[in-house]
Amino acid sequence: MKFRRILFFLCLVFLLVIPVTVLQIRLPKENRLVWIGRVSPGDGMETVYLHSVEKSLVFEYYRIGEDLRFNLKETAFSSCNTGLPAFAGEGERLISDGRTFRLTGMNRVIPEIRLWVHRDYGNVLKLGNDRVIDLPALAGNGLLEVAVRKMPLAQWGVLSLSLALHR
Repeated sequence: MKFRRILFFLCLVFLLVIPVTVLQIRLPKENRLVWIGRVSPGDGMETVYLHSVEKSLVFEYYRIGEDLRFNLKETAFSSCNTGLPAFAGEGERLISDGRTFRLTGMNRVIPEIRLWVHRDYGNVLKLGNDRVIDLPALAGNGLLEVAVRKMPLAQWGVLSLSLALHR
């Protein structure tokens, strides 16, 4: 009996103390969580959307940093006009193959990403090679906030379960 209590207590401590790194997507206006998933520093992330003016796809490639921030590494697009990059900053290169442009060598650190999403613009967030998140499907058209956080394993479990039950 005493062994079971000790085991239960150790499991409880483990769940409350062991931190996990998660990516959260929120509706900032309502401060409502709409998606949560585990990630690790060094993981790749990509956002894809149709540019509202140029009507061309834009791909942004990020790495999740040890400091829980996003590091924008590269942007790819097929037009170089209104609202899209037209020159490279220090240490960056703007490359064109005649059909597409790539802005590489970027090292822009972003604490959190705020995205205006809309069904018409096909906003997608990709994590690694296997997770594709249709952003407008999470909460409709509007502003979303994407952030990386650390939290206890138990808190992540409760939030994940809560989201699963409310879908």
